[in-house]
Amino acid sequence: MEEKQYLTEDEAKELPFIPLPKELESLPLLPKEQEETMRTLARHAISIMLERYRNDPLKTSSKRPNVEVRK
Repeated sequence: MEEKQYLTEDEAKELPFIPLPKELESLPLLPKEQEETMRTLARHAISIMLERYRNDPLKTSSKRPNVEVRK
């Protein structure tokens, strides 16, 4: 089983805000079973997007240079 990865608070602040489209705001609520399925799918989709975001070499190259620290 793969280890869950979470964003730090600073990484979360860097993500752009994406507003909910107007056509989705008026949709009725889902039954409990469908809601759980949708939550699971959403978590999976978010984890894929975060993985791509973390692996993007252009993301924050100027903010976090790749520096190796030796003792």
